[in-house]
Amino acid sequence: MLKVILFVLFLPVPEPITKSKQRRHSKKPSTNHPPRRSATNQSRPSLHKNKHGGAPAPSASGGHRQPIRARRYDIGQVGQPGLYRGWADVQGQGAANDYCRIIGPNPKLSFLSCTLAGSTGPGHHYVSKRGFDIGHPNTWFMRDMDGDGRDDYCRCVGRGLKSTISCMKAGPHGFYGSPQQPGDEYTFIIQSAGPCFQRKVNPFLGI
Repeated sequence: MLKVILFVLFLPVPEPITKSKQRRHSKKPSTNHPPRRSATNQSRPSLHKNKHGGAPAPSASGGHRQPIRARRYDIGQVGQPGLYRGWADVQGQGAANDYCRIIGPNPKLSFLSCTLAGSTGPGHHYVSKRGFDIGHPNTWFMRDMDGDGRDDYCRCVGRGLKSTISCMKAGPHGFYGSPQQPGDEYTFIIQSAGPCFQRKVNPFLGI
C-alpha cells in the first residue's frame, strides 16, 4: 500500500495549456496560393489570313483584319501595250490584288485605272485624272514609296540633270489629282533617285 501511495505522489504534473499555445496549435495551414494565370489573359497576337489562304499572319494593328479580297480576272480593258500594266495594292490591304493599267491611246485623254480586288461590275472606279503625266518611257513603276500601305504610281519627269522620279500618290478614293481624290499628281519626288532621264526602271520593283 505504501508503494502505491509513493508512485502516485511522484507522477509528473501536466503543464496547463495557455491561450497562446491553444491558438498556435489550432492554426490552420495557409491556403493562399498565387492565382493561376488564365489562358485568356496571356498575350496573343491577333491573326489574319495571308493572301494565299495559308497559315494566318499576325496583324500589326492589334485587331482582326478583314479577309484579303481576291483578284478579278474578268477584266475587259487590259491596258495599252508598252505602258504600265500590272498588279498593285492601292487599297492597302497587304496584297497586290488590284489590276492597274493605262487606258486610252491619246496621251491627252489617257488615264490610269485600277480594277479593285473584291469589286463587282464594269466601270472605272479608282482612277487618275485624264491626261495625267505618264512619264518617260520605261521609267514607270508602282510601289508604296511613302509608307502608307498603298502603291503609288511613280515615273521619271523632266529632262537631263533636272529629271527626277515623281510619284502620284494613291489615296483612299483614287489617285491624287483625280475628281475623286483632290491633290497634285506630282505629289512627292524621290530625291535619292537622282537624274532618271533615259534610265530604264523595273515596273514591278521600281528604283
